[in-house]
Amino acid sequence: MSRITQICETFDRCGTDKGSHHGYSSVYAQVPVDIKTIFEVGIASGGSIASWLELFPDAHIYAIDILAAPFSPHPRITTYHQDIMKFDASRLPHFDLVIDDGSHSVGDVLIAWEKLWPLCDGTYIIEDVISPELVPALAKSIEAIQRPGMWRIEVINTGNKNADDRVIRVQC
Repeated sequence: MSRITQICETFDRCGTDKGSHHGYSSVYAQVPVDIKTIFEVGIASGGSIASWLELFPDAHIYAIDILAAPFSPHPRITTYHQDIMKFDASRLPHFDLVIDDGSHSVGDVLIAWEKLWPLCDGTYIIEDVISPELVPALAKSIEAIQRPGMWRIEVINTGNKNADDRVIRVQC
C-alpha cells in the first residue's frame, strides 16, 4: 500500500475530512514519518489527532481548540482548551509540523501564523483555504518578518470538487 493510500484510509477511518473529502493525503505524504512534534489549530471531533497518532508514531501531538476536546488522556497528546487568538505560545517547544485547521478566517489564520511560525522547524500547513486574500496577506506577513527567501510557499489545489480543497504549505 502506498503512503498516500495509507494516509487517506487513516483519515477516513478516523473520521476527519482530510482524506477522501478534501484530498489532502498527498500533501501529508510529503511530511517525513519520523517527525517528533506536531501542533494543530482546530480539534473538532478529534479525527486528526487520532490520525496523527497512527501516521506519525514517534510524534507528540499538541492541539488547541475553543471547544473542549473529546479525548481520554494519552501520553502523546497535549491539548489546550483555548482560543488561538488569546493563546500564549511562548512556552511551547518547536514543531516539525504545524497545521492550521481552525476557523479558516483570514484574520485568525494570520494571528495563528504570527504566533506559531517562530516555532516551526519543518512544514506549516494551512488547510481549507477558500479566501483569495489569504495568500497575499501571508506573503506580506513573511516580508514583514524580513526573511522572505527563507521559506517556500505553495498553494496546492487538490482537485476535489469542494470550494475549500486548497492548502497553503510553507516550508520553514
